Amino acid sequence: PGSTLYMGVLDVAATMDEVIALFRTDSTADAKAFARRFNHGTVDAVDLYTVARPSGREKVSVVWHAMATKALLKPRDGCFLECNRDVTVDGQRAWVRSYTSIDLACCPPMLESFVRMMSYGTGRLFVESKTRPGYITVSFVTHVDFCVGPKEWLMDAMGCRSFVSETVVAWRTRDLLLVDRFLREDRLSRSRFLTVQELVPQSRRQKCHTCAKPFGPLRSKANCFKCGQVLCRACTSTWHIVDHDGLRTKWRVCAPCTVRSPNSTARQCLSSTKGRVLGTVGQCLNKRGRTDESSMSSDQSDSYVVDFIMDLDPPSRRWDQGQVVLFDPAELIELD
Repeated sequence: PGSTLYMGVLDVAATMDEVIALFRTDSTADAKAFARRFNHGTVDAVDLYTVARPSGREKVSVVWHAMATKALLKPRDGCFLECNRDVTVDGQRAWVRSYTSIDLACCPPMLESFVRMMSYGTGRLFVESKTRPGYITVSFVTHVDFCVGPKEWLMDAMGCRSFVSETVVAWRTRDLLLVDRFLREDRLSRSRFLTVQELVPQSRRQKCHTCAKPFGPLRSKANCFKCGQVLCRACTSTWHIVDHDGLRTKWRVCAPCTVRSPNSTARQCLSSTKGRVLGTVGQCLNKRGRTDESSMSSDQSDSYVVDFIMDLDPPSRRWDQGQVVLFDPAELIELD
């Protein structure tokens, strides 16, 4: 009674090694950094004991987390057994990160500051997709009881505690979308950004490199600091990147560049999607009866259109399928 069970599922473009690197908490410093980044409500985290020596992919330890809550509830804390390990699910390679509450005499409830919560099984399961190579299926399950604090009996009697608890858990379940965003940001941080001098001059482009829509008063230009191309602002997003000095910076990058590995080219990125080459932009428009090649602008004359199925934008705007324009003929490849 009083516990709430929620589950969320999301597909992300990533490798298992990228996922494990994102969730690495081998030390207290790593745990604090992870808590600050991933859990908006987490106010502190400590790695108390190591039960099994970490091997990079597998770890068993005892941790303590403290989290803020919304509305009138007192902050919560918990002592958990954390387990990370490789598993196999339906013949597919998988990795699980799970928590469950435990009682330790050395980590008693701090009633003056927190209410001790109970987790009956919370964690994330990452499974390599069978149907989408290069994708990971992320499942997040949380089953917790926020319990009743000494001064929360009135809220509990009025039924408010249950409502607020479910709201907090649902809010944390929606944070599953952050997995995709953080994977992309980590991927971007592992390769250099272009300088302003290396960007394609905006004056040389009249249409967006991705959606091919013309620029105008309502569609302004922006450069991607990875590929350098000129795009409309709807086809780019601002990403928060931590540099080598630990400073948090903002960079505008187009969505296709966020799913490329640091050493990949556009050719490798597109070859990991399901698609087919349709031809040059002019040929595609001819087929649709829209124009002829002689009327094409100079920045489209050597461009090709590829029909693809791929997650392009951040989680708030997901494209399941569409077309991408390649301005470098060398990037033209045959796709399955």
